[in-house]
Amino acid sequence: MKIFLQTMLLSIFSFVVFPGYQVLVSDQQIYLPLIQAIRHNGFLNNDFLVLHGNVQAQYSLFNALLVITAEITKADIYRTLFIASFIFRFILLLFSYLVLNKLTKDSKFSYIASILIMSGLTVYGAGILSYENFLIPRTINLSLGMMFFWFFIKNKKIFSVLTLILMFLIHPLSSIPFIGFYLLRLIICMKRYMVMFLLIIFFSTILLSNIGPKIDPIYEEILRIRNSYVFITSWKIYSGILFIVSAFFLAVGLNFFLKKRLDGEVKINITTLLVVSALGFFVSLIAVDFFKSFLFMSLQLSRSLIILKILSMYFFVYYSYEHVKNHKQDYRFNYLCLCIVASFIFRESLLLIFLPLFVLSLINRKILSAHSFVGFLTIALLLLNRFASSYIHYYLSIMAFSSILMVIIQISGKIKLDFLLIMGLILAIIINLRSFSISPQGLKDEEFMSICDWMKKNTRKESIDILQNKQIAL
Repeated sequence: MKIFLQTMLLSIFSFVVFPGYQVLVSDQQIYLPLIQAIRHNGFLNNDFLVLHGNVQAQYSLFNALLVITAEITKADIYRTLFIASFIFRFILLLFSYLVLNKLTKDSKFSYIASILIMSGLTVYGAGILSYENFLIPRTINLSLGMMFFWFFIKNKKIFSVLTLILMFLIHPLSSIPFIGFYLLRLIICMKRYMVMFLLIIFFSTILLSNIGPKIDPIYEEILRIRNSYVFITSWKIYSGILFIVSAFFLAVGLNFFLKKRLDGEVKINITTLLVVSALGFFVSLIAVDFFKSFLFMSLQLSRSLIILKILSMYFFVYYSYEHVKNHKQDYRFNYLCLCIVASFIFRESLLLIFLPLFVLSLINRKILSAHSFVGFLTIALLLLNRFASSYIHYYLSIMAFSSILMVIIQISGKIKLDFLLIMGLILAIIINLRSFSISPQGLKDEEFMSICDWMKKNTRKESIDILQNKQIAL
């Protein structure tokens, strides 16, 4: 009962403070017109998204679930979305806590890391965030994915399979890494077939890449400009470098975790997750970038890197948490770790400020070689040059504030962790607190809504309306 109550409070916190709640943004602009067309026969018949909508959106169980819920509750679509969002956030937080507590045996860390999964880290090169603060099938599947892992590590095979089936029906593409994990985990139990399995994947990729339609050269040129994440070879340089930075923080945290945990089953599960993430990356590279397979491009396998991103955050936060807890006198390094964790929450590019200092600290502790510092300093300077050009005053202020705090800690010889955590929480509330609303912000624009009312009263349903770019109303 205590766990459910605490999870309920965290869920409320996640809506009101961090990461907040949005509606009718991004991919919801694809799904909601289809849902409205289903609920109201003859509505939006001439809408481009309804006529030529995303295939996933047309055949996803997501649409049917929202329509059924709205009909049962007699609520409008926005209240229905909010109810569903709350339910799935609760599921995500609850099962994140259960999985992490099972792995680490530390309830405090598990609660901290559970809320951090919602920080919406950028999965560089994949065109997505690790978590969206609005409800779409992909965010639902992340919640169900955590539920799947809980059932899996508890050896509840039937519930694991049923959860995977539900995930596939809601959003087939985002369920692929989880299905891949389950299948690969079964094969690992038969170790002598492991090499054969990898060979089958390799040759199947080549075979299937040569079957079916190829990506048209003109279409490819457009995609490389508009959606560069589709082709790994067209990633921007900063995406590739930040991907390496994520892998670095994963390596630091994972190395610490595996040394502390000797459970062979845990190591196998983590290794399998990383292998699935890597397989999605390399299969996409071979099939899409080199063989121009339209089939594999549609599967978006490179988005399996979301697993690596979430694990990098989890394990580095665990590393920082354990170090602060067990080495309270190591003030400066603790401060540095907390700054990096704060960067995960507020703005990931802040990592570039603390990365060189962190690497230098690891070198002093004989964890890394001196050559590593030169490499990571170069990466940080390149990325700061890319990101800080428009926010140079912002970055300089952060660097100055950080340096002053570091000097104070060094002079005083102590760090008030409780004080920093309280100040960090207050700062988080000030920065992230926004006017909470279940309905879209556009509905508060009286002038625009008066236009919509006039159109509703004075135009026929079959009319085609031309709106200004990015002007949206339902």
